[in-house]
Amino acid sequence: MREPVTMWSVVVAAVSALAWAGAGGAEPMTRPADAAVGVRLKTSGTFLQRLYDEAEKKAAGNIIPCGTYKLMVEGGGFDAVWIETQPMAGAMYAKRNLAVALSNQLVFMRSQRADGRLPGMITLAGGALKPEYAWLQGYYFPTPALEVYHYLGKDRKFLEELAKVLEAHDAWLWRERDSNGDGCLETWCIWDTGEDASTRLNAPNSWGGNKPPSGYAVPYQSMDVMGYSHEGRSVLARIAKELHTGREAEWNKKAAEVRQRVAGYLWRPEKHACYDRDKDGKFLDVLIHNNIRAMWYGLFSQQMADEFIHYHLLNPAEFWTPVPLPSIAVNDPLFRNDPGNNWSGQPEGLTYQRAIRALENYGHYAELGLLADKLFKVVGTKCQFSQQFDPFSGQLCPPGQDNYGPTMIAVLEYISKRYRAQFIVNNNHPSRDLSITLGTRSTGSFSGVSHPQVVTFEWTATRPSEKWTCSGREGLIGGFALFELNR
Repeated sequence: MREPVTMWSVVVAAVSALAWAGAGGAEPMTRPADAAVGVRLKTSGTFLQRLYDEAEKKAAGNIIPCGTYKLMVEGGGFDAVWIETQPMAGAMYAKRNLAVALSNQLVFMRSQRADGRLPGMITLAGGALKPEYAWLQGYYFPTPALEVYHYLGKDRKFLEELAKVLEAHDAWLWRERDSNGDGCLETWCIWDTGEDASTRLNAPNSWGGNKPPSGYAVPYQSMDVMGYSHEGRSVLARIAKELHTGREAEWNKKAAEVRQRVAGYLWRPEKHACYDRDKDGKFLDVLIHNNIRAMWYGLFSQQMADEFIHYHLLNPAEFWTPVPLPSIAVNDPLFRNDPGNNWSGQPEGLTYQRAIRALENYGHYAELGLLADKLFKVVGTKCQFSQQFDPFSGQLCPPGQDNYGPTMIAVLEYISKRYRAQFIVNNNHPSRDLSITLGTRSTGSFSGVSHPQVVTFEWTATRPSEKWTCSGREGLIGGFALFELNR
């Protein structure tokens, strides 16, 4: 499964300024043409070529027109859009289809309730959109939406609307989800964090009320929901800087308050990890992958992230199983190796997708390279893209499932990052910029040490009046890791 020659061809065309119209339910922007961007991989390595081609083909099959939107649904039997998956999928798909990338943001922005709450899921029954507000379902939306803003050519009105959406939702979170007023936001139901069937959660699946449900262990004081606020506030600070509103310091301060509360209340230094608390303030003593989610949201300090990765993520007895990233550490009593849709154990394709940003946020690029190899091997033999994987055998689960979007998009994104066919948007890392990155390489980033021979690759990128060609090679020669990138 080694790839001797790899070549990227990337065509990127500018998108004209988006024309905005009035408010209301009508779609106010001129959609970018589907052909405005595109990426293409050519390689003599049959394994990688087939994996890439199948992921591209099957991912495109999850695109469904719905009214004025062109939406990419989650797939694999989940024919709707969830806020935990599809804004992120849209942003990662932006270098292939800007109309889809934009639709997967706007469909949530335009479905916000008057009180500020965003839907956790939107169904597409009969071509009509139906937002669901009875659960939160994660918040992997603000940063992807900001990335799409950059892909679209920095349309100011899009960003202004996004800022209003994010501010209103953050206000709703703090108004409704801190029921005891202790400064730590709460999860009230299983689907608030999208952990279907998890053994760690004593809660109803959904809950739309404005008071916590009775008869359960919830409300839990939650690292996830604190992450939702931190993510929104951090992006609001970046938007304020971009729009010169004078509110950057305000939002950075509010984000810092969330980080400080998590570090002081949910982080356990002696255990090198975060743990939720129950309604009585007692720790839920279950070691969970949600620490990776917290890293996606930027909740951890560098030291906290380094400790979790060193003591837990890379521990074969916990999260670094033959197929890594189980939802609950495999040595925890609540771990379940259930092949169904269950967040009590088996590694999830969605966790692999989230791990990209989570590890990049803290400079752990080498671990990303290892995860990429693991993911390619587990799905690449059959080119079958399931939701889950047995952490010990690598069996694809649920049996027979295919076309699961997060797994396909994760595969495409890992390939893209390994061979540098990507836009890189500034996420507080000095090695990143707001355009296609050429001629630079982050130290240790996808060093290619898993390849026993040299892999060469070449790709080009073009924009109006600009064109680059890059070639490079990576591999292992004489025991030394090699990477060269020539411009």
